Amino acid sequence: MALTPMQKVAVFFPLNERDALLAHLQDRGRVQILDLKETSLAGEVETSEAGTGGEVEQIASELKRVIDALGEFEERGGMFGGLGGGKLLVKQHEFKKAVEEFDHKSVLKAVDELEAARNDLRQRRTSLEGDIDKLLPWVDLDAPLEELAPTRRAVITAGLIAGGRTPESLLAELEEAGETADLVVVKKGEGYAYVIVFYHESEEDAVQDVLRRNDFDVRTFEGYTGYARDIVAAARDGIKEIDERLEDLAGKGRELARNKPRLMLAYDYYSQEAMISYARSLTGSTSRAGVLEGWVAEKDFDVLKRDLEQHLGDVDVVKIPPDEGEDPPIVLKNRKTIWPFEIITEMYGMPRARELDPTPLTAPFFALFFGFCLTDAGYGIVLAALSLFLMKYIKGGRKLLWLLFIGGLFTILMGALTGGWFGLSDETIPPWLGWVGAMRKSLMLFDPFESPMTMFGLALMLGFIQVTFGLLIAMVENLRRKDFVAAVFDQATWIVLLWSLVLYALTRAGVVAGQYSPAFKYAAIAAAVGIIALSYRESKNAGARLAWGFYNLYGITGYLGDILSYTRLLALGLATGGIGMVINVVAGMTKGIPFVGYPAMIFVLIGGHAFNIAVNALGGFVHSARLQYVEFYPKFFEGGGKPFRPFKKELKFTRLVEEEN
Repeated sequence: MALTPMQKVAVFFPLNERDALLAHLQDRGRVQILDLKETSLAGEVETSEAGTGGEVEQIASELKRVIDALGEFEERGGMFGGLGGGKLLVKQHEFKKAVEEFDHKSVLKAVDELEAARNDLRQRRTSLEGDIDKLLPWVDLDAPLEELAPTRRAVITAGLIAGGRTPESLLAELEEAGETADLVVVKKGEGYAYVIVFYHESEEDAVQDVLRRNDFDVRTFEGYTGYARDIVAAARDGIKEIDERLEDLAGKGRELARNKPRLMLAYDYYSQEAMISYARSLTGSTSRAGVLEGWVAEKDFDVLKRDLEQHLGDVDVVKIPPDEGEDPPIVLKNRKTIWPFEIITEMYGMPRARELDPTPLTAPFFALFFGFCLTDAGYGIVLAALSLFLMKYIKGGRKLLWLLFIGGLFTILMGALTGGWFGLSDETIPPWLGWVGAMRKSLMLFDPFESPMTMFGLALMLGFIQVTFGLLIAMVENLRRKDFVAAVFDQATWIVLLWSLVLYALTRAGVVAGQYSPAFKYAAIAAAVGIIALSYRESKNAGARLAWGFYNLYGITGYLGDILSYTRLLALGLATGGIGMVINVVAGMTKGIPFVGYPAMIFVLIGGHAFNIAVNALGGFVHSARLQYVEFYPKFFEGGGKPFRPFKKELKFTRLVEEEN
């Protein structure tokens, strides 16, 4: 529940050792470097303008662009080939040497020339395809295209008619409009026709009026010479030639792709150099020494000081107090079983330095709610097994995979208690799975489809417990800060009121012994009076305090709304089970299809249940997180802390290894 204690430090070093110091800090990854221009030392030391990585950042950017371009020519791996994110292993002392011995500039130039040639060919291919699309309807025209131009007295217009209009109907209208008008059909199909219209220039207005009424789509052939069929044939030959040249260039691309590992190595090297270049602009100097400020975990201070003195000699590391109003960066500190749930807190926002870490408090609720949303033990087994399996192939995202694994375990628990096993019921369990039915009955406490109100009540109970638990946490925090008045009248009174009302209702329903009913009633009244009288303490006006007190008491409807929000657990749980049952029914129906019945049934079962798991696992994650963010955290958690971001190597493609002795 605690946060990792942080210590602000200042490091003084010889100016000629600046880059060596930054490189060493980057290797160790313990210190978050601060911009001196934003600290109290800004006016006492000389600083440079904050910049970027400069030239090395530009090189890294170019390398990344080329690496992405060469990815098109790489041979793809198997089904799980891209999951591992396998990195290049290189010995620490060979990293820089390997980059310096590689002429990356010539490769970049070759790739740029290759891409330019391919783009030019693709543009030409697109142009030829456009020519074919435009001229294909006119290949039967037995006249050069340049002759389809107006003469000194005659007008020749080519175009398309469609929409149910026919050449015959168009010709009839043209003959009515002018004595010289005529047309020739070049190509005709169902509902359309490509035609050429001839008429004397003196009949221009009348003929054009007819063409407009018939939505005549004029086609022009400016720039084309020769017969349409010859141009189309030449375009097809051109496309074939371009495709051959593109294939040749693809072969060159595959040759260049062999340089990709060394390009990746160079990218990592120059990107780290760019980080050092940027970090250099965060430091400052006096007339005698360089200086930087930063944050380090308190437990790492002695290690940092000893390490720098041992490797760099004349370096001094000292503890300094934070500037006024400055908060340290935040590092969450939790046990391994709680660590995966940090992702929930990190998505919401880090706590401030003087706040508690809400992760351990929300972990059991989130896991239970996630299981509640799925309520299928079979799905839980699949989810837990899949998470463990993917951990072997995916290097990143371990926190999320462990979170899903734990969610899978709670799904198994909730599914077993509610009888959820891949959507099976007593009616749909096949005889050969009779042992599943027996196990289902022995573990099941209730069936949510037969007793939905039981599940509804359980969802409300969990919501009530979490909401009041959030108030209890806020009360304890106020007591820790010695704000006793707020603890009593802002939280304790509400806790007493809410619990008293619930327990009083249970006595009236006969669930709790009726002899306690008066005690619960009077406790609720006392708590309500406390809220009315002292929940608004800022005003000295007694009338205003009472008015605002009654308004605050009306806020009980907000708590009711918060608790009712937990019914989404019921909705998602029933939806998961219901969809699973439907999948089984549909699969059973496909079994009777001749020849393909059993393969179709297997496809429906596997595909349907996989889809159900994916969709409802996502829904369970989102809605369980929402309940924490909207209903739970606001009761006690402010947030707004900044995460600890140490200056360290961030290698995308490479893993550095120490040389074996």
